[in-house]
Amino acid sequence: MAALAFGWAGKARRAEAQARPNACDAVRVGAGNDLPPPWQEAVEALRTRAKTLPRDDCQAVEITVRRDGDRVIASASTADGRRAERAIRTPSDLVPVALGLVASIPPEEEERPVATRATPPSSVAPDESKEPDEKSRPLPEPTPPSLRLSLGAATGVRAGFPTSAGMFEIEGFANLLARDWVVSASVRWVPYGWRFTPGPPGEQYSYQEVALGLGFGRRFTASSLVIDAIASTVLVSSTESTGEGYDSDGGFKAQVRLDAAFRLSLPITRHWSAVAVLDGELDPFHVAAPIRFDPESPPLPTWTIGLRLGASGDLL
Repeated sequence: MAALAFGWAGKARRAEAQARPNACDAVRVGAGNDLPPPWQEAVEALRTRAKTLPRDDCQAVEITVRRDGDRVIASASTADGRRAERAIRTPSDLVPVALGLVASIPPEEEERPVATRATPPSSVAPDESKEPDEKSRPLPEPTPPSLRLSLGAATGVRAGFPTSAGMFEIEGFANLLARDWVVSASVRWVPYGWRFTPGPPGEQYSYQEVALGLGFGRRFTASSLVIDAIASTVLVSSTESTGEGYDSDGGFKAQVRLDAAFRLSLPITRHWSAVAVLDGELDPFHVAAPIRFDPESPPLPTWTIGLRLGASGDLL
């Protein structure tokens, strides 16, 4: 009779599972009220994505997203006490990491009928060499996507020395992120430059440059703030003129500069961030003898400092 009862119970559970709609309502998502807006949007995206889990992955799991100092923690727990948690670096990592936590928890096994006949206790000692039960094994930590690509643009000003020149500049950049390591490529255009100190009477100073950079760096996070520290090699093409015509008393020169930059990103939405860039450049080959087009012309910048503001978006 007991076996028959268990059999009917198993059929009832299977019939209930087949009648369940496609939406997965077993996964519950909770979040603290102190999360910043980008994280709140990521939590809503997680709730929506959890409802589309396939039937095999839909099990009674509670996901909690909370702040822990300057970190955000996602934890998944079941009614029988199994639990896993992971620190989340950025809002865009929340959905894949949290769903990875759910997938890493093995589903509960269906109840099976047990024999009703009493058996004498075994005198054989348990084999401690056997592997632990599936539920007692530590849950593997899911990992966020291994590669991420972001594109951005910024505009600002730069000061060049010993020229004592100011510049208006526009920059576009691309970042490839692998874990916490960053490969960065950039292109920068200075359409207009001016001198802080007046030149000789009648001088009409004009300066333009185009710079291409390739660098490597490290990403750091502090709460919602993301900081990329990047060292780059920059190839700069400069054009300078001091006369009435564009090519008067001037010309074109190429330089190689070393650049150190700090790029600060603050998430605005799940995929977009506000960006501030502070960097400094140095031409190590012309520090002692700056490039001049002629003895009377001002020197080209040997070292510069720039500040730009802009935005970036995640492409992958």
